[in-house]
Amino acid sequence: MNIAVYTRSERYLDCRLLAELEAAAAECGCRLFFGRDYADTVTCSSFPHIYDTLSALPEEVDFIISLGGDGTFLSCVAELRGATVPILGINSGRLGFLSSVDASSLREALGRMVSGDYIIEEHMMLEVDGRFDKEACFPHAFNEFTIKSGVGLMTVSLSIDGLEVADYSADGLIISTPTGSTAYSMSVGGPIVSPECEAFIINPIAPHNLTMRPLIVGASSAMELTVTARGEGATATLDNRSFAAGSGDRFTLRRSPRKASVVKFSDCSFYSTLRRKLMWGTNII
Repeated sequence: MNIAVYTRSERYLDCRLLAELEAAAAECGCRLFFGRDYADTVTCSSFPHIYDTLSALPEEVDFIISLGGDGTFLSCVAELRGATVPILGINSGRLGFLSSVDASSLREALGRMVSGDYIIEEHMMLEVDGRFDKEACFPHAFNEFTIKSGVGLMTVSLSIDGLEVADYSADGLIISTPTGSTAYSMSVGGPIVSPECEAFIINPIAPHNLTMRPLIVGASSAMELTVTARGEGATATLDNRSFAAGSGDRFTLRRSPRKASVVKFSDCSFYSTLRRKLMWGTNII
């Protein structure tokens, strides 16, 4: 089995964790491929197998291990640019909702992958068309697309399948996938949606009108946003990638033809993750 290791920072690959990863890979008969951009900065190992970018991985790579937190996982998905290599998230960050395997369980996780004791989940994504460089900025989102004001409120006019829905006067608007429903959308009061559901969540950020509530729409919906910003500094984001936005900008969002493949284990379900990470069912009184 050939596994590419991805990280945004060499500190996730330093010393103890890297040594454990290499030892576990040797025990399981796995070959590890490391990114050229960080391989030279780590002194505790030699790297016989190197890749240049995730979008140009050697064909023999079977899986990717994302080492870090959820931000690292999102960057991994973006840098794959639609390639369907399955990703296993190893959490050495904080919450780790997407990177659901703790670093302490790294050896066990590798063993289970080699023995075939895993499942591959296909997660739907958002495709966004708007005023940004689509070559430089992968125009697909795993978690969410957001439009946010800089100074003062903004108005975001929403239509779905050509039908007018509402003008949101707010600090911004979030369009989330089911996977992203436990991220930014949840933090502003949005519903949690199981990843196997085919839907999008439209959620205003601090709406000026208290009757503006989150809205769930079908995954076949085509959503068009028109922005009217009252001040400077508005931004749009695709997951953790941001770019400038302003009045008159239009964005069209729809279900992406691409999916992200995620490695999961049977004892680490979406619902068990809710219990562990969000403390569902825990008596904290």
